[in-house]
Amino acid sequence: MIEKSRFSISHLIDKVLSERVLAKLSEEEREELKEDFRLVRQLLGEQRDPRVAVVGPADVSLPGIVKTIMGESLDGDPTIKERLGKRRWYDYDSPRGVMRLLDLRAEDDGTPTIQAISREEPDVILFLWRQGDAELVEHLERIVNLAQGTFGETPATIAALLPPEEGDFDEGEAESELRRLLVASEVPNESFDVVLWREEQILVDRMVHRAPLQVRVRLAHLTWVRETKRDVAESVVRAASGIAGAIATVPIPVADILPITGLQMSMIAVVAHISGREMKLKNTWEFALGMGLNVGVGLALRSMARTAVRFIPVAGSVIAAGIASSATYTLGQGAIAYFIGERR
Repeated sequence: MIEKSRFSISHLIDKVLSERVLAKLSEEEREELKEDFRLVRQLLGEQRDPRVAVVGPADVSLPGIVKTIMGESLDGDPTIKERLGKRRWYDYDSPRGVMRLLDLRAEDDGTPTIQAISREEPDVILFLWRQGDAELVEHLERIVNLAQGTFGETPATIAALLPPEEGDFDEGEAESELRRLLVASEVPNESFDVVLWREEQILVDRMVHRAPLQVRVRLAHLTWVRETKRDVAESVVRAASGIAGAIATVPIPVADILPITGLQMSMIAVVAHISGREMKLKNTWEFALGMGLNVGVGLALRSMARTAVRFIPVAGSVIAAGIASSATYTLGQGAIAYFIGERR
């Protein structure tokens, strides 16, 4: 059912983009609307499993890295877990889904790396660095250059500052050193963020927000940081609300009700998915029941109002767009509160 909704939404996006209604908008409004269409298409319908490449010293345990990102431990023999994903892409299964991982820690032979990255580009590179290890930055350079040369895009790098193996250290001084090394390297300045390894919530948040749109929902779904989940869900709701308003401007009374309803149902299902649930339509019905019958009545009244104002000359489409957009936004905010919770 969700797949059918995605297809119809994608088809509807193409139809609305071809409508003359866009010609009535300013250039700035047209570009903003097209950006909303792009967001909805990628956030609702073009998601895939995220790919994360890990670069850094071998003494940081791979299960520990996965736990930092996903918030749960890997089952199985520790020795085997340390070898999984070594210089090749490996699917890490969890109850919530799959994260593809490429383990490039302490790499000393570039050939396997070239083969792995040539097959699939990392969405995010998690670069683990300990003060004084300049060679690791050179290794990161080779990986970033290879990905950029193969795919024409530079993957985001989240550079995490590790504590020393022994003793204390000055975090501020070490962070400044890491930034200097990265700025002086061939890694583009706009493609990296520097965080502290111990600040796990910030690290996960940067990874999700730096990830490409086509994996951001899945990665937010896999992670454990609630504020990050809320931020991604908010972007879905804002984009869907803008699209609902655009659909409502098409001057055909009643014809927009089913497409907008499909968009709203898909939006709610995606918000539920971001919270950690499976992508299933039953989550939409659970939300409707949990909110009570007033939601259904409110939607019916909004649909009737949106249809009725279509018959008002000139202003009808504008009013209908406002009703559709606000109704979708309200539903989305309700879904976020229900599935993810209020912002702290």
